[in-house]
Amino acid sequence: MRLRGFCLLSLILIAFLSQPLFVVESSAAHTNYVDTLTGELWLKSSVEEKRAFLFGVDSAVTVEHVVYQTLKERAAKKGKKSRARLSPFVNGWMKAFQEMPRNELVKSIDAWYEAHPDKVSEPVMKIIWYEIICKRLPSGNK
Repeated sequence: MRLRGFCLLSLILIAFLSQPLFVVESSAAHTNYVDTLTGELWLKSSVEEKRAFLFGVDSAVTVEHVVYQTLKERAAKKGKKSRARLSPFVNGWMKAFQEMPRNELVKSIDAWYEAHPDKVSEPVMKIIWYEIICKRLPSGNK
């Protein structure tokens, strides 16, 4: 019962946090919301907004992991093997950032965009995946 309460609270928190923290003009070219948070907007955002964004991603990753663990445990109790799998992104996020304070992640993203001013139109999540997560993992874990 405590797990259900935690999951419900986490889902409510994610729903609350998924409300736009960043104001983005809508355009036909931006139908994928992941792509709307680019380096241009990231660099204009406050540290608190950046940390709030990463907290939202952390929360979604945590909920996904809790659901995965729950399904795995239920299957084991029934003597079956769980078919549930974590996405490469969730696995990568958990492994790459388990020991990294989020302030350090904010600084890493800032530094990447500052070192690549010609790429500020690139989505933040693309930079997090390809330039930070993938580079922090051994080649077999990507």
